[in-house]
Parts: sequence; C-alpha cells; structure tokens
Amino acid sequence: MAKQLKTGLLFGGATVSAFMGYGSVNGSVVISKRATCDYGGLVGSEFVEPADLPGVVESVLAEVVGNQVTGQLVIGIPSQFCKVIVRDVALEFSKPVKISSREVAKLFNEIEIEQIEGFNIISENAVYFKIDGGKAVIDATGEMATKLSAQVSVVLVDDSFIQTVADVVGERWLPRLLFVPVVLAQANYFINDDVRDDTCVLISCGMFETSVAVCSGDSLVYLRTMELGLGHIVNDVASVLGVGFLTAKLLVDEAVLSVTMGQNDNYQISLGDGSIQKYAAAKVNDIIKNRLSVMAQHLRSSIKKSLGDGIFEKEFYVCGGHLDALAGVRDLLSRAFKVRIRQGVCPFTGLARAEYTERAILRYIIK
Repeated sequence: MAKQLKTGLLFGGATVSAFMGYGSVNGSVVISKRATCDYGGLVGSEFVEPADLPGVVESVLAEVVGNQVTGQLVIGIPSQFCKVIVRDVALEFSKPVKISSREVAKLFNEIEIEQIEGFNIISENAVYFKIDGGKAVIDATGEMATKLSAQVSVVLVDDSFIQTVADVVGERWLPRLLFVPVVLAQANYFINDDVRDDTCVLISCGMFETSVAVCSGDSLVYLRTMELGLGHIVNDVASVLGVGFLTAKLLVDEAVLSVTMGQNDNYQISLGDGSIQKYAAAKVNDIIKNRLSVMAQHLRSSIKKSLGDGIFEKEFYVCGGHLDALAGVRDLLSRAFKVRIRQGVCPFTGLARAEYTERAILRYIIK
C-alpha cells in the first residue's frame, strides 16, 4: 500500500522546520525528510525580523517538497497563540433516543462562547459526555438516553498567527492549511492514554516560552504560556561569563546538573577558529541552577494560583526539546514542585528530542 505522506511546518523559538512523514506500524510515525533554518525567532507572540520569514519558510519547504504541492500542510500552532475555554452543555429529549452524530452536533451547537477579539475557534472536543443517571462516557454515540451533556474544550487561535502563516507560505498552499495546537499534539503523543484519562499536567519548554497545559483525555482543559525558557538561562550564562549567546548556548548544552562539580572540572567549548576554551563547570552550573530555581518557583506559584493544590496530586510531565534536554533538570524541577516530574518521551523509541514534536504533530492528524 502506498505511503500517505504528510507535510508539516513548525515555528520554534529560534528555528523554522519543515518535515514530511507517514504513519507506520503500531501507530508509529516516520519522518522521511526534514529541513531546518535559523531565523530571527519568536518571542512572546511576536516574530522577530518578520520580513525575513517568507524566505525562510520558502527555503525549508523547497528542501522538503521541492515544487510538489500535494495534500495538506499541517501548521503547528505555538501555545502563545492559543487560548482554551471549557464549557458545560446539555440537551434533553422528550423520549429516549439512540445517540448519533446528529445529536452530538446539536449538543455542540448549544455551546456559547463569548467573542474574544482577534481569536477564532480552531477545535472543539468533548472531554467527556454524560447520559441518564450521570453516567460518564468518552463516546456517547450508540447510547440510549433522554439527557445528553458534555464538558467541551474549545481551543481558539490568534488571528495574527493565521494571517502571518497565510502571508508567508505562498498562495499555492493556502487552500491546504491545517492548524494543530502544538501542546495538544505533544500531550497525545508523549503521554499514555490511561494517564491522560485521569488528567495530567504537561510542561512544554521552549527557547523563550514555557507552556503549562492540563490534559484530560484527548482534550486541553487549561493552558497558560509564560515567558520563561532556555533562552533566559543562556542569557544569564552569557551575561555573567561575558561571552556571546551562541557560546553560552553551547555551555548550557554541555552542562550536567546532576553531578557536583569540583574546582578542577571544566566544560570545553570548540570556538569558530578551531581553538578550545575552558569554563569552570561549577560556576556554569551555579548560574543555570539559580535561574532554574527562580523559573520553577514562578511556574509552581502560577499553577497553584490558577488550579489549586489538588493539581499537584496529578502526574506531571516535561517535554519540548529545550529545557528538558538539560541533564539533571527534572530532578531540580521535581524538588521545586514537590512532585515527581516525568519526561514525555517518543513512543517506540523512549527518546525525547526536539524533532519528536514534529512526529507528534503528524501523529495527531494521522491517528
């Protein structure tokens, strides 16, 4: 059987990536082509150097698909462009009916969402349904009932992101765009179904933003994005040591926080001229740990304020390919949060790398 290739585009904090892949056995995803390009970056909900974005997007898409335009182009929506609203809706019938897609559609039509200027609905998913007697079910179709209710997760996307994508991908792709919230795809890919069914928290770490998402089943029930990320740690290292951002990034990539470094321990960085520069490992680790401590306290405080103490009884995961790549970071976060923080990993491989977000996006639309 011919492989059904899917093409995707992802805007990261420092790079844009295009990728092509297909579904394989047991629900796995294979990336057959991938291209990345550095760009001005994405800070908050603003693209840095937006004038360069069309050329960057054109180059990565050309490397992956050439002149071929087939199927949909799946766009990963960064969390800072998303909002999540949860609503309860209900219907009553004059006599018992067998629930079909028609009744479910009527139920969804009852959702009342106040207009949020600059945002439009991108998806509506039932977290769960309830029928007669308050019985909760994941899928109500086929059930006999006189009452049908649901808790519905509504995801909205910032119009500015949609417009930016439309402006940079070119006219040939416009009719084929499909938008997927990145954090929802990550949760569905990295976390087992039975864990999500009981509700869990996913901390998705980017270069300059970190998103906190509460997932229940296949839906988001809470989402908040804060301007905290690996880039802030790198900036601290650069400032204290008096080095450039790229050198500081290499040092952070080398850091091992789970080991106590001695006075004679060093991190060695290869510079552009071929020389090797040594930096005191203990000092680098202290800079990273100090910033991490502040970030963790801010994250925990924000989560507690929004969701209460009960949320810390749920399972916590971290993913994203940036902050979670730091050796020993989960132990530090776990101590700060006072809960065990697990690592969201790619099914079938057990690895957690940045490109697995791309697999997550493809898997979300292939399933």
